Amino acid sequence: MTPAQTARMLLRLHGWTAHVQDDLPERCVVVAEPHTSNWDGYYMVLGSLALGLEAHWMIKAEHDRGVIGDLLRKTRAVFVERGKGGAVRSVVEAFKGKERMRLSIAASGTRKHTDHWRTGFLQIAREADVPLALGYVDYARKQVGIGPAVDCHLPDDELMAIMTEFYADKTAAIPANKSPVVWTSQAANRKG
Repeated sequence: MTPAQTARMLLRLHGWTAHVQDDLPERCVVVAEPHTSNWDGYYMVLGSLALGLEAHWMIKAEHDRGVIGDLLRKTRAVFVERGKGGAVRSVVEAFKGKERMRLSIAASGTRKHTDHWRTGFLQIAREADVPLALGYVDYARKQVGIGPAVDCHLPDDELMAIMTEFYADKTAAIPANKSPVVWTSQAANRKG
């Protein structure tokens, strides 16, 4: 059984389906939201495997240990050291020279409720000059997928409006922890 077949079987066992826009760019930052549970990553990885997307995803470097680290690496995990722009720089470098790289990032940066999203996802997309693809998990519909791609160079207020509309009907695992699509322009335009 191939990884894609295994992932489709696991999604079916959970009652979930996976969907993707037909025109998903070969190189993009996939905004993975809402992110309120560790289960979100599980469903996103299964979804990308089931759809044959070869998506990468970011995870804290401290998870790169032993058997778990080996397993995560096989699912295309990109281990990053957080803080002081290190993650942004290392991921932008990872995009260089790659014809295909779809990197999933939880824009909110945490499973807890916050009043804003972090801006690393946007800094990475802008510095790597790749579009944002709107990835999602929707627990009400039991659906995981990737919707439309958006130009990362649009003004921040336009991006926030597009994303707010897209994510409005996506139900989080823990709805009270779903964070609003808000960030500060100043932080998003800062160079890592």
